[in-house]
Amino acid sequence: MEPEEIRVPEPELAKFKLIAGTPKELLEKIAHELQVIDPTIELDNISNIISEKYKLPKDKIYSILTILRNWVSIHRKLNLSAENFIKGVSSFLSREVDSEKWSKEDEEAWRERCDLVKQSITLNSALALKSKAMDLLLTHELVMCDSQVITDIRPVFDDLAETLKGYLTFHILVINCFKGDETIDLHIAMDENDLKKLRNQLERGERKENKIRNQITKDGLPIFKPDLH
Repeated sequence: MEPEEIRVPEPELAKFKLIAGTPKELLEKIAHELQVIDPTIELDNISNIISEKYKLPKDKIYSILTILRNWVSIHRKLNLSAENFIKGVSSFLSREVDSEKWSKEDEEAWRERCDLVKQSITLNSALALKSKAMDLLLTHELVMCDSQVITDIRPVFDDLAETLKGYLTFHILVINCFKGDETIDLHIAMDENDLKKLRNQLERGERKENKIRNQITKDGLPIFKPDLH
């Protein structure tokens, strides 16, 4: 796709207005930090670090980082460099001047800030590296988002449904998963033995995770933790 073909949907224009309305000094600080900060840190913690370092509102920082992370994901999916992505959206925005959603003032402010945006979402920025780690995880068909174990009890009657003979206890493992751009729930019935097997497998997985992490730390390499939640 050529850069000039990039169209910004109308609902997304608000994000560009927010960036255009952000003081350049703040974007400069964010762009700098995204080049030097540990890319394995979660987005919320990156917001905290920048907020505390420069005495700035965390909510504002987090909103900007979320927008920038989204743009990283888009330009990666389009197989475009950060530079060509910025050129493409800038070309589209310039044709939107004088519309209700994009004024001349917005356009001028965006032009003054787009290089800082490019710097923030370029290949080696923390957001780009986090996005790549996320893409590697999401190549799987299903990715776990959340889980819950529900315990239930059911009465057991005789064939004529006249006499209560006892009770059955069981458990439902509910797994909320990402599947593409949507989430689905899987419901899996388990008995007491299944719970024990699951616990043993989880404990085994944790032991292997710790072993791998210790080795990676010895090798001096970072460990990414994609922001799924």
